Amino acid sequence: MFAWLRLTTTLPLHSLRSLRLDAVHTEDDTRAVAALLQTLGPDLQHLTIGCPFNYDTPMRTHFDHFINISGNTGLISLRLLVTSLETYNLPWVLSILEQLASRRITEVALEVPLFYEHQLEDMTWHEIVAKLRKLNLRKVEVVHRGMLEWEKAKPAIRKCFDWVRLPTSWVPGPITPILNIVNDPIDYSG
Repeated sequence: MFAWLRLTTTLPLHSLRSLRLDAVHTEDDTRAVAALLQTLGPDLQHLTIGCPFNYDTPMRTHFDHFINISGNTGLISLRLLVTSLETYNLPWVLSILEQLASRRITEVALEVPLFYEHQLEDMTWHEIVAKLRKLNLRKVEVVHRGMLEWEKAKPAIRKCFDWVRLPTSWVPGPITPILNIVNDPIDYSG
C-alpha cells in the first residue's frame, strides 16, 4: 500500500476519516505516511499507527523525524500499536502524544506486549502516563498483547494507569476517563 501511496499523485481523500497503519516498516513508508497525514489534515478523525522497530535504530529516527500528527486537529481517537516495550523503542509513543493538537480527542488506546509485570514501571511509561493525564480524555484503553498471564497483566496495567477510573466506578466532579483493559494476546508459538 505504501508503494501505491508514493506513486499516486492525486487521491480522493476528502471523505477519508479513519486510517489504520499497523506496520510502518521503512523510511520510504514513513515519508508516504507523513505526506498522507499532512494531506488529510483536520479531516482525519480516527488514527491507528504502529511500527515494528525491533532493533532498527535508523527506523526509530525516521519515524520520529517524519511522522507528525499536529496537523490532524480533528482526531477523536488515537490507537498506538506498541510492538516492543524496550525502553529504547518507546520515545515514539511520547513523541506522537506530544504532537496531539486536537481539542476533539476523547480516546487513546495503547496495544502493548507485556512479558513481565514490571515493564510498565519504566521512566518512559511514567512520561507517557503523565502526558495522557493532561489530555481531556473520556476513555483510555490498554490492550494486553504479550505472553504475561492475564492475572498478572491486568493488575500491572491498573497500577500504571491508577489515575483512570474503571468502567464500574463513578467519581463526582470533573470527568475522569474510563480505563478499559483488554486481553488480546498474540500467538508467539508460530
